[in-house]
Amino acid sequence: MRYVCMSFGWFQELLAETTVPDFAAAEAKLLEMLDRGGMIVHVYRETDQEHPELVGRHRRLRSFNAGNTTDPYPEHEVESFTLDKSHSDA
Repeated sequence: MRYVCMSFGWFQELLAETTVPDFAAAEAKLLEMLDRGGMIVHVYRETDQEHPELVGRHRRLRSFNAGNTTDPYPEHEVESFTLDKSHSDA
């Protein structure tokens, strides 16, 4: 089953969207998107084209000032969830 990963920026603008083949790849992609400056990242399971199922979301709170520092981890995670990893992709 395929998953769609989406990354949003400061003002909820879409920064990136990509499709990956499985849940493990989706989790890795979300972390990569956060490392590249995404503020909110979502992953959807492609069970239905009209109504994809949200299966993961990570959101970080970062100040404008902290976002401009050289500190590689100025942000603070404030919300995170993913489905149970024991689910089946079959």
